[in-house]
Amino acid sequence: EGDIIIRQGDPYDAELSRFYVIIQGTISVTKTSETNPECVEKITLVSGQYFGESALLTKDPHVATVTVTSKSSILLSLSSSKFKKFLTIAPELVAYIQAESMQ
Repeated sequence: EGDIIIRQGDPYDAELSRFYVIIQGTISVTKTSETNPECVEKITLVSGQYFGESALLTKDPHVATVTVTSKSSILLSLSSSKFKKFLTIAPELVAYIQAESMQ
């Protein structure tokens, strides 16, 4: 609980950036506005939801800070290379993940 998994603004790194699926627990996602640092957008992700895909798809810096908010959280993570391999096996998910990450 309280562990930061991803920090907003951290650069994409093929070795360190990962895709995560929440198996159990809750995760907090916060995004600070570049133009107004006092403006913070916060959402909570729960079991079955995922994060980390944006940087893997675009190779841009991470767009939000992601923090574990429950002690019982269990995450599945895929390295950048395994995520890319996964998308080649299930190409129909590419459009879905891209559309979801745009919201």
